[in-house]
Amino acid sequence: MAQRWQRKAGERVMGYNCTCGGGSYRVRSAVIELADIEKQTKGHSEEDRKGLVAYLLHGPSSSPSGQDDEEVGRRRWAQTLAVGGAMPRPDAHLTCVFLLVCVCCTAILCADTPPGGKWKPIPELTDEFDGGKLDATKWQDHNPGWKGRKPGFFSTTNVGVSDGKLHLTARAENLKDPPQGYHTFTTAAVKSKALVKYGYFEIKCRPMKSKASSGFWFYSKTQEAWTEIDVFEICGVGEKWRNTYNMNAHVFFTPTETHHWSKGDTWKAPFDFVDDYHIYGLEWDQAVIKWWVDGKVVRELKNTHWHEPLNMNFDSETMPEWFGLPDKESLPSTFSIEYVRSWRHTEDGEPDGPAN
Repeated sequence: MAQRWQRKAGERVMGYNCTCGGGSYRVRSAVIELADIEKQTKGHSEEDRKGLVAYLLHGPSSSPSGQDDEEVGRRRWAQTLAVGGAMPRPDAHLTCVFLLVCVCCTAILCADTPPGGKWKPIPELTDEFDGGKLDATKWQDHNPGWKGRKPGFFSTTNVGVSDGKLHLTARAENLKDPPQGYHTFTTAAVKSKALVKYGYFEIKCRPMKSKASSGFWFYSKTQEAWTEIDVFEICGVGEKWRNTYNMNAHVFFTPTETHHWSKGDTWKAPFDFVDDYHIYGLEWDQAVIKWWVDGKVVRELKNTHWHEPLNMNFDSETMPEWFGLPDKESLPSTFSIEYVRSWRHTEDGEPDGPAN
């Protein structure tokens, strides 16, 4: 029996191509959280789980591993995943195949990786935000090199982790003795400690419902180079902005460039960003940069200059000259991130280590 699984990057309602026993099927799985799968099968032996998969793949009338595997699968299916005590029909098996194969495989992440080539996760830039606080080994709750876009000041009190999500909040408030030019608003920033060059990066998030921006971006500034890739800068309100996906790539200076320029673009989403959680991704390699939304490529850019290791950033900013200042009545408002997941091609080498 041969099994082949190919994930369409960024989809949370996932589609898989499966080839088993000479037959090809298209499997559509609803939203399945891998953590829930692990919980449901905790305590089952590897042999039992293999039998369960054999039963689901081949049905009650045929099992390439023999009757014992089928009976084990039947028993474990009834104990673990039966709905209302009813056994699944043979033609319904494939609706559950992804769930069981992920459990049976030792490398669950292989069913949740980007398309094309061989990938490995980047732990330093992957977080499910399951703890009660920000993981200080991976993230800073501020931007050490920047206080925020005036007049909104990055405040560490606006960064929090709860309910399995990272939250960045914008507020209408005045700080006591703020730096010059900062007033009226506080915002939030989270910056990775690790640098990265090339990979696929995605987050599942819901932007804030405010003119304060919700941003996901990469940048680094050294004496040799300062470049930036903006996955998105979203304004969650206003007829013009509520479904406009703003993307950009900046060159501030490099060994061959001495002035700032950028290549920006927009994409109109068929939904309002603030209404629900969606998957936003960036695929970045030596040749091309691709922007993904819910498994669809919405922009491609030839990579002519973005070859330096960069930090990952999430933030909220006031954008007075772009989106306009937030209405105080719309605040506080929160940009919530359910997870961030990152991978690199196996041929790209090891992570680049912590930033200075």
